[in-house]
Amino acid sequence: MISNKRLLLSVFLISSSILLNCTTVQGFLSPSTSTPAKTATGMPTPTATSTATLKPLPTESELIGTRWTMIYDDLEGEHWEYDIIFRRDRRLELFRPDDDTPNNDNWKLVGKRLTIGMNNAVEIFFGEFTDADTIAGTAENEAHEFWDWMAHRNTE
Repeated sequence: MISNKRLLLSVFLISSSILLNCTTVQGFLSPSTSTPAKTATGMPTPTATSTATLKPLPTESELIGTRWTMIYDDLEGEHWEYDIIFRRDRRLELFRPDDDTPNNDNWKLVGKRLTIGMNNAVEIFFGEFTDADTIAGTAENEAHEFWDWMAHRNTE
């Protein structure tokens, strides 16, 4: 029994040693520092990793006070574009032409997932930040009908 354990341990150690010396794994553990090859134009070829930095997604506190334009086509085919402002206490201010019941709209952000309830949650908009300035998702009404929507941050 002890000799079987020693044999298994030896096989494991030898396999691990061989695996660590493989170029694929070695490159993963300590990335190559070589210079990328140049193309015919003299420009370096793109690498898998980018040095560009993306704006971080907003946190809940950073979302407060920002203005966004909601865009969607409703189930009757009418196109909607109106602004919203994320307010404190998870209130949502709408600039929707037919909104005759203000102060009954709310929002909640968890990670990059946003939920917006309009008209006491008669319509619920589920979305995700695709980047720091864009939200996209699906909305649902109380009849369980669905449509797509998106919103863009206003930078004015």
